Amino acid sequence: MTNDARNAADLKRKNAKTASAQDIINSPLFENIVAGPEDMGRRLAAQSSLKTFIETYAKETCYLAWSPAHLRALDLLQDSILNNRRFCLAMPRGSGKSSLCGLATIWALVCGHSQYTVSIGATSKSSKIRLDSIKTSLRFNRLLARDYPEICIPIEFCGGESRRAVGQKCNGVPTEILWAQNQIKTATLDIDPFSWQLDNNLSPAYGCVIDTASIDSEIRGKAFERPDGTMQRPTFVIADDVQTRESAKNPETVTHREQIIKSDVMYLGGPATQIGIALPITVIYQDDLADRLLNHDLNPEMRGERTKMMVSMPADGVEDDDQKDEIDKLWESYDEIRRADHLAGTNFCTNFYVENHDEMTVGAEAAWPERFNAEKGEVDAIQHAMNLKLEDERAFFSECQNEPMALDISDLPPLKAIEVAERRMPLKRFIAPSDADFLTSFIDISRNVLWYTTVAYKSSDFTATVIDYGSWPQQNAAHFTLNTVRKTIPDVYKEHGEYTSCLHAALNDCVHAIASREYYTEAGNIIDLKNIGIDSGWGQHSVDVYRNCKRSAYKSIVVPTKGFGITPLKKPLVDPEKKQEPKTDIIGQWRFTPTLLRNWLLTYDTNQWKSKVNQSFRVPVGNRGSTSFFDKRTNNKKADHRMIAEQSCAEISTWLESGTRKVETWKTKIEGSDNHFLDCLVGCHVLAHVNGAKLPAPKAINGADIVQAPRRRRRYRKS
Repeated sequence: MTNDARNAADLKRKNAKTASAQDIINSPLFENIVAGPEDMGRRLAAQSSLKTFIETYAKETCYLAWSPAHLRALDLLQDSILNNRRFCLAMPRGSGKSSLCGLATIWALVCGHSQYTVSIGATSKSSKIRLDSIKTSLRFNRLLARDYPEICIPIEFCGGESRRAVGQKCNGVPTEILWAQNQIKTATLDIDPFSWQLDNNLSPAYGCVIDTASIDSEIRGKAFERPDGTMQRPTFVIADDVQTRESAKNPETVTHREQIIKSDVMYLGGPATQIGIALPITVIYQDDLADRLLNHDLNPEMRGERTKMMVSMPADGVEDDDQKDEIDKLWESYDEIRRADHLAGTNFCTNFYVENHDEMTVGAEAAWPERFNAEKGEVDAIQHAMNLKLEDERAFFSECQNEPMALDISDLPPLKAIEVAERRMPLKRFIAPSDADFLTSFIDISRNVLWYTTVAYKSSDFTATVIDYGSWPQQNAAHFTLNTVRKTIPDVYKEHGEYTSCLHAALNDCVHAIASREYYTEAGNIIDLKNIGIDSGWGQHSVDVYRNCKRSAYKSIVVPTKGFGITPLKKPLVDPEKKQEPKTDIIGQWRFTPTLLRNWLLTYDTNQWKSKVNQSFRVPVGNRGSTSFFDKRTNNKKADHRMIAEQSCAEISTWLESGTRKVETWKTKIEGSDNHFLDCLVGCHVLAHVNGAKLPAPKAINGADIVQAPRRRRRYRKS
C-alpha cells in the first residue's frame, strides 16, 4: 500500500470515528430519549398549563405563594402563547416578572406551543442575559431533562458548545440544532416517532427557535428557513421591560420605541397574521413607553393592566380626619425610629410597628402578602412596602405602584426647534443690531468639519443676535448633519498629510474667514470682534488646539476653551466658599488657567451656561436677555435656521440633587445627535461674559426675582 493510500485510509477511519462521535444515536444518552419521559403524567399536566409547568419544573425560582398579580400574568402569558393574543401588564419591580417571562419562553419551546419565539429586551446586553438564563435551564434542569429528553438530551450532548452543535447528527442526518450567542434552535431527530410519542399523541417539538433582539436593533424581517424550504416567521414575541431609565425620560425615544412595537414588532408574523405579543413592563415616568402602552385610549389593542405592590395605602378609605391624622403621626414616628435604627444598627421600629399594627394598617392592603424581608426584621408585606416608600417616595410610586409622580425634568417644557428657528431679527447676515456693543465667535471641532457661530451682544443686558454660523469646510446645503457632510477636513486638506496637519490648516482658514471680515451694525458702524473661542475638549487633540491658538495670526483674540458639566457631586468650578482667584468669575463659573504651552485656557461650567442659553430662547425676541437670529442671507433671501435650531434643542435637562445642592444637568435627547451649534452658542455666551456683558436679572428670563451679588470686572490680556 502506498503512502497516499495509507493516508487516505487513515483519514477515512478518522472521519468515520468523528462522525460516529458526533452521532447522538451512538451515545448512551440516546437511551433516555428512547425510554421517554420519566413521568408522562407529570409532563402531560404541564403541557396545557403554564402555572403547572412552573410549579413542577421551577420550584426553586417560584418558592413563595402566588399573588393575584402573578396569577393574572400567568393567564395572560398562556393566552398570548396559545391563542395569539396581545397584552401589556405593569408589575412592581422585584415581582419576578423577568423570571416568569423566561419560564414562559421555555414552556412555549419544549411543549412546541411556539415554533419561533422572539425575546426582545431594552438593550442587546439585557437580551443576551435573558437568553443565557434560558440556556442554563435547558442544560442543567435535571427534572426538565428527564421529562423532555428529546429536547434536553441533544443540548446536553453538544455540551453547550456551538461548534459541537453544528456537527451534531442523528442516524447520520444533521439535527440542525443551533446553540448560538443570540439564538437557540432545538434538534430535529429525523427518525420514526417513539412509541411514547405515538401512545400519548405528542407531536415532537423539533426545530423550535428562540431568537433575541434589542428594541433598538434590526427587528424587521426575522425568519428562518426550514429544511423543507418553507420560511418560518415568529409566532410569539415577548418584550420584557423594553425601556431604560434614560429612554423613558426622552419623549422622542419614547415615541420612536412605541412606533417600533406598533409596526415592526406587531407585523413580525406577516401582514395578515396576528401573533402573540406579551409586554410585561414597569412604569418609570409619566407618559413614558410603559405608561403609553397601558393607556387604553392610545393603545386599546394592548389590553393594558396595572398591578401594584399596595392595593391601598394606610388611611385609604378612612373618612374620619382625626383618625387619618393619627395614622399619619404613627407612621411619622415609625420613620423617625427607623432612621435612628439605620444609624445605630438596631430594629426598634419593628417593635413599634408590631405594638401599633392595627392602628397603623387601617385601610392598607398588600397585593402580595408573602413579599417581605424577614432577614431584615420585617414582619409583613405592608411594613416592607412602607419601608420602600419612606426610603424614596418617588421610586416607590414608579417602581412599585406603577403610578409615577411627575418627573422634575425641567422647570419649563422643552423648546421646540420649529419655534426657535423663527426667532428672527430684521437683519441681514453679518449685520449686528444698532445697539450691539461687540461680537464673539466660537468654533466647535468634530473630525470631519468645524462648526462656528458669531454672535452680537448688547453688553448692558446680554441681548444676543446670531449674525453668522456654519461649518468649515462650507457645505452647499442649508441643512445637514455630521453624518451627511460631503466636504470633509480630511478630503479638502488631504495635501497636508496626516489628520493633525489637516486640522491645523482647517482651523487657520476658519479663523481667518471669521476674523478678517469687517462687521457692521445696521447703522453702518464697525463693530469689534472681541474673541474667537476654540473647543479643546474634542478627542486627543487638546494640545493641538493650544498650539494652534498660540501660533495663530490672530492669537490676540483666539482663546482655547474647555467645558465641564458640573453636577451636585462635583465642587463648583469657581467655589464661592473659597477666596476668588484672579482670572475667575463666580457668577459666570469660568476661569482662565495656564496650559502646558503657557497660553491661557478658558474653562467653564457647561450645565450652567446651557441653562442660560435655553432660557434666552424663551425670552421674546428683542427683549433684554433674548437670543435671536438674522433674518435674511446676503442675497436678500430668507434664511433657513432649521439646522441651528434643531441642534440648539438637541438636549434636555434634568435636575439632580445631592445634599443641599440642586443642579440642572443637560444631555442629548438621542445619543449621538448633533449639538455642535448649542456648544457654539454656549461658548459665545461665556466669551461675552468674559468681555463684560452683564447677565440679565433672572426675572427677565423666568419671572423670578433673584438677588445677585455684585461682581468686579477685570480685563486680562490673553496671549
